Amino acid sequence: MTDKQKLLAKVRKLFALSRSPEAAEAAAALAKATELMQQYGITADDVICSADDVREERGKSHPSQRVPRYATYLARMVADQLGCTLYWSVEGTWNCNCGSYQYKSHPTFVGFEANTTIANYAYTVLYRKLSVARREYRPKRLRKRSSVSAAKDTYALYWVNAVADEVCKLAPYQLTEQQQVVIERHMDTKVLKKFVPTNRSSSNVLRDAKAGTADGKSVTLNRGMNGTTAATPKRLRR
Repeated sequence: MTDKQKLLAKVRKLFALSRSPEAAEAAAALAKATELMQQYGITADDVICSADDVREERGKSHPSQRVPRYATYLARMVADQLGCTLYWSVEGTWNCNCGSYQYKSHPTFVGFEANTTIANYAYTVLYRKLSVARREYRPKRLRKRSSVSAAKDTYALYWVNAVADEVCKLAPYQLTEQQQVVIERHMDTKVLKKFVPTNRSSSNVLRDAKAGTADGKSVTLNRGMNGTTAATPKRLRR
Protein backbone atom coordinates (compact mmCIF):
# COMPACT_ATOMS: atom_id res chain seq x y z
CA MET A 1 0.00 0.00 0.00
CA THR A 2 1.45 3.37 -1.05
CA ASP A 3 1.58 6.42 1.21
CA LYS A 4 -1.32 7.97 -0.70
CA GLN A 5 -3.42 4.84 -0.34
CA LYS A 6 -2.71 4.79 3.39
CA LEU A 7 -3.72 8.44 3.65
CA LEU A 8 -6.95 7.84 1.71
CA ALA A 9 -7.74 4.86 3.92
CA LYS A 10 -7.23 7.04 6.99
CA VAL A 11 -9.54 9.74 5.61
CA ARG A 12 -12.24 7.18 4.79
CA LYS A 13 -11.93 5.73 8.30
CA LEU A 14 -12.31 9.19 9.79
CA PHE A 15 -15.45 9.78 7.74
CA ALA A 16 -16.80 6.48 9.04
CA LEU A 17 -16.09 7.59 12.62
CA SER A 18 -17.86 10.87 11.92
CA ARG A 19 -21.11 8.88 11.90
CA SER A 20 -20.61 7.95 15.55
CA PRO A 21 -23.57 8.63 17.88
CA GLU A 22 -21.08 10.33 20.22
CA ALA A 23 -21.24 13.98 19.17
CA ALA A 24 -17.73 14.90 20.33
CA GLU A 25 -16.12 11.91 18.63
CA ALA A 26 -18.06 12.50 15.41
CA ALA A 27 -17.14 16.21 15.26
CA ALA A 28 -13.46 15.51 15.96
CA ALA A 29 -13.27 12.81 13.27
CA LEU A 30 -14.98 14.97 10.66
CA ALA A 31 -12.76 17.94 11.47
CA LYS A 32 -9.62 15.81 11.13
CA ALA A 33 -10.79 14.28 7.84
CA THR A 34 -11.50 17.65 6.22
CA GLU A 35 -8.22 19.03 7.62
CA LEU A 36 -6.24 16.19 5.98
CA MET A 37 -8.05 16.71 2.68
CA GLN A 38 -7.14 20.37 2.69
CA GLN A 39 -3.56 19.84 3.90
CA TYR A 40 -2.62 17.17 1.34
CA GLY A 41 -4.74 18.37 -1.56
CA ILE A 42 -7.02 15.35 -1.49
CA THR A 43 -10.01 15.81 -3.77
CA ALA A 44 -13.51 14.45 -3.50
CA ASP A 45 -12.81 12.12 -6.43
CA ASP A 46 -9.84 10.67 -4.53
CA VAL A 47 -12.06 9.67 -1.63
CA ILE A 48 -15.35 8.88 -3.33
CA CYS A 49 -15.84 7.84 -6.92
CA SER A 50 -18.66 5.31 -7.37
CA ALA A 51 -22.35 4.66 -6.69
CA ASP A 52 -21.28 2.54 -3.70
CA ASP A 53 -20.03 5.74 -2.07
CA VAL A 54 -23.43 7.48 -2.15
CA ARG A 55 -24.85 7.86 1.35
CA GLU A 56 -28.24 8.76 2.76
CA GLU A 57 -28.32 10.62 6.05
CA ARG A 58 -31.69 10.96 7.75
CA GLY A 59 -32.30 14.20 9.58
CA LYS A 60 -34.41 15.15 12.58
CA SER A 61 -37.92 13.69 12.51
CA HIS A 62 -41.08 15.79 12.69
CA PRO A 63 -44.07 14.24 14.51
CA SER A 64 -46.56 14.74 11.71
CA GLN A 65 -47.33 14.08 8.06
CA ARG A 66 -47.37 17.84 7.53
CA VAL A 67 -44.17 19.77 8.09
CA PRO A 68 -44.01 23.59 8.29
CA ARG A 69 -42.71 25.28 5.17
CA TYR A 70 -39.80 26.89 7.01
CA ALA A 71 -38.49 23.42 8.00
CA THR A 72 -38.59 22.17 4.40
CA TYR A 73 -37.01 25.44 3.26
CA LEU A 74 -34.20 25.02 5.79
CA ALA A 75 -33.54 21.43 4.70
CA ARG A 76 -33.53 22.45 1.03
CA MET A 77 -31.15 25.34 1.68
CA VAL A 78 -28.73 23.11 3.62
CA ALA A 79 -28.81 20.45 0.89
CA ASP A 80 -28.19 22.99 -1.88
CA GLN A 81 -25.32 24.71 -0.10
CA LEU A 82 -23.57 21.45 0.83
CA GLY A 83 -23.87 19.55 -2.43
CA CYS A 84 -26.63 17.12 -1.46
CA THR A 85 -29.94 16.03 -2.92
CA LEU A 86 -32.92 16.09 -0.57
CA TYR A 87 -36.10 14.08 -0.25
CA TRP A 88 -38.71 13.76 2.49
CA SER A 89 -40.24 10.51 3.67
CA VAL A 90 -43.25 9.81 5.89
CA GLU A 91 -43.50 6.75 8.12
CA GLY A 92 -46.53 5.57 10.04
CA THR A 93 -46.72 3.18 12.99
CA TRP A 94 -49.87 1.84 14.61
CA ASN A 95 -50.48 3.11 18.13
CA CYS A 96 -52.62 0.65 20.08
CA ASN A 97 -53.35 3.19 22.83
CA CYS A 98 -54.74 5.78 20.40
CA GLY A 99 -56.19 3.30 17.95
CA SER A 100 -54.64 5.15 15.00
CA TYR A 101 -51.45 5.58 13.05
CA GLN A 102 -48.78 7.96 14.35
CA TYR A 103 -46.75 9.58 11.58
CA LYS A 104 -43.24 11.01 11.41
CA SER A 105 -41.64 12.93 8.55
CA HIS A 106 -37.90 12.90 7.89
CA PRO A 107 -35.64 14.91 5.62
CA THR A 108 -33.01 12.68 4.00
CA PHE A 109 -29.78 14.10 2.61
CA VAL A 110 -28.33 12.14 -0.30
CA GLY A 111 -24.74 12.58 -1.40
CA PHE A 112 -21.23 11.58 -0.44
CA GLU A 113 -20.17 10.94 3.11
CA ALA A 114 -18.57 14.23 4.11
CA ASN A 115 -21.38 16.27 2.55
CA THR A 116 -24.26 14.29 4.03
CA THR A 117 -22.71 14.18 7.50
CA ILE A 118 -22.16 17.94 7.56
CA ALA A 119 -25.61 18.59 6.05
CA ASN A 120 -27.29 16.59 8.80
CA TYR A 121 -25.21 18.38 11.43
CA ALA A 122 -26.08 21.80 9.98
CA TYR A 123 -29.79 20.99 9.70
CA THR A 124 -30.00 19.66 13.25
CA VAL A 125 -28.19 22.64 14.79
CA LEU A 126 -29.96 25.26 12.69
CA TYR A 127 -33.42 23.78 13.22
CA ARG A 128 -32.85 23.96 16.96
CA LYS A 129 -31.69 27.59 16.71
CA LEU A 130 -34.57 28.46 14.36
CA SER A 131 -37.15 26.89 16.66
CA VAL A 132 -35.92 29.03 19.55
CA ALA A 133 -35.79 32.20 17.42
CA ARG A 134 -39.28 31.61 16.02
CA ARG A 135 -40.71 30.94 19.47
CA GLU A 136 -39.18 34.13 20.88
CA TYR A 137 -40.24 36.36 17.98
CA ARG A 138 -43.14 38.57 19.09
CA PRO A 139 -44.89 40.37 16.19
CA LYS A 140 -46.60 43.48 17.52
CA ARG A 141 -50.32 44.25 17.46
CA LEU A 142 -51.41 40.72 16.59
CA ARG A 143 -53.93 38.90 18.74
CA LYS A 144 -55.36 36.08 16.65
CA ARG A 145 -53.38 32.90 17.11
CA SER A 146 -53.47 32.09 13.39
CA SER A 147 -52.11 35.55 12.50
CA VAL A 148 -49.29 35.23 15.03
CA SER A 149 -48.34 31.78 13.67
CA ALA A 150 -48.34 33.08 10.09
CA ALA A 151 -46.10 36.00 11.07
CA LYS A 152 -43.70 33.66 12.87
CA ASP A 153 -43.57 31.38 9.82
CA THR A 154 -42.67 34.29 7.53
CA TYR A 155 -40.03 35.41 10.00
CA ALA A 156 -38.58 31.87 9.95
CA LEU A 157 -38.40 31.75 6.14
CA TYR A 158 -36.32 34.93 5.98
CA TRP A 159 -34.20 33.76 8.91
CA VAL A 160 -33.28 30.69 6.85
CA ASN A 161 -32.48 32.81 3.82
CA ALA A 162 -30.14 35.00 5.87
CA VAL A 163 -28.16 32.08 7.33
CA ALA A 164 -27.32 30.53 3.94
CA ASP A 165 -23.90 32.21 3.73
CA GLU A 166 -22.96 30.69 7.07
CA VAL A 167 -23.89 27.19 5.89
CA CYS A 168 -21.92 27.66 2.68
CA LYS A 169 -18.73 28.06 4.72
CA LEU A 170 -19.11 24.49 6.02
CA ALA A 171 -18.83 22.85 2.58
CA PRO A 172 -15.81 20.47 2.63
CA TYR A 173 -15.51 20.56 -1.18
CA GLN A 174 -17.55 21.18 -4.30
CA LEU A 175 -18.94 18.21 -6.21
CA THR A 176 -17.54 17.31 -9.59
CA GLU A 177 -19.82 16.78 -12.58
CA GLN A 178 -19.17 13.03 -12.38
CA GLN A 179 -20.26 12.89 -8.75
CA GLN A 180 -23.45 14.82 -9.51
CA VAL A 181 -24.31 12.27 -12.21
CA VAL A 182 -23.72 9.41 -9.75
CA ILE A 183 -26.14 11.00 -7.25
CA GLU A 184 -28.76 11.58 -9.95
CA ARG A 185 -28.57 7.92 -10.96
CA HIS A 186 -29.02 6.91 -7.33
CA MET A 187 -32.14 9.07 -7.06
CA ASP A 188 -33.54 7.56 -10.28
CA THR A 189 -33.83 4.24 -8.44
CA LYS A 190 -36.30 5.71 -5.91
CA VAL A 191 -40.06 6.04 -6.14
CA LEU A 192 -40.96 9.17 -4.20
CA LYS A 193 -44.35 10.63 -3.36
CA LYS A 194 -45.05 14.34 -3.55
CA PHE A 195 -44.43 16.01 -0.20
CA VAL A 196 -46.53 19.10 0.58
CA PRO A 197 -45.59 21.28 3.60
CA THR A 198 -47.97 23.54 5.48
CA ASN A 199 -47.97 27.14 4.31
CA ARG A 200 -49.19 30.26 6.12
CA SER A 201 -48.88 33.83 4.83
CA SER A 202 -48.19 36.85 7.01
CA SER A 203 -50.27 40.02 6.81
CA ASN A 204 -47.11 42.12 7.18
CA VAL A 205 -44.35 40.42 5.24
CA LEU A 206 -41.99 43.42 5.33
CA ARG A 207 -41.99 43.57 9.13
CA ASP A 208 -41.44 39.84 9.60
CA ALA A 209 -38.90 39.58 6.78
CA LYS A 210 -36.83 42.40 8.23
CA ALA A 211 -36.76 40.83 11.69
CA GLY A 212 -36.00 37.33 10.36
CA THR A 213 -33.18 38.58 8.14
CA ALA A 214 -31.56 40.55 10.95
CA ASP A 215 -31.66 37.63 13.39
CA GLY A 216 -30.54 35.10 10.79
CA LYS A 217 -27.44 37.11 9.93
CA SER A 218 -26.30 36.92 13.56
CA VAL A 219 -26.24 33.10 13.57
CA THR A 220 -22.88 31.29 13.60
CA LEU A 221 -21.99 27.61 13.19
CA ASN A 222 -19.07 25.71 14.67
CA ARG A 223 -16.10 26.09 12.32
CA GLY A 224 -14.51 22.95 13.76
CA MET A 225 -16.30 20.93 11.11
CA ASN A 226 -15.49 22.83 7.94
CA GLY A 227 -12.88 22.21 5.31
CA THR A 228 -12.44 24.21 2.13
CA THR A 229 -14.88 27.02 1.53
CA ALA A 230 -17.33 26.84 -1.32
CA ALA A 231 -17.02 29.61 -3.88
CA THR A 232 -20.40 31.30 -3.57
CA PRO A 233 -23.69 30.47 -1.86
CA LYS A 234 -26.37 29.16 -4.19
CA ARG A 235 -29.56 31.04 -4.88
CA LEU A 236 -32.32 29.67 -2.69
CA ARG A 237 -35.59 28.31 -3.99
CA ARG A 238 -38.87 28.87 -2.15
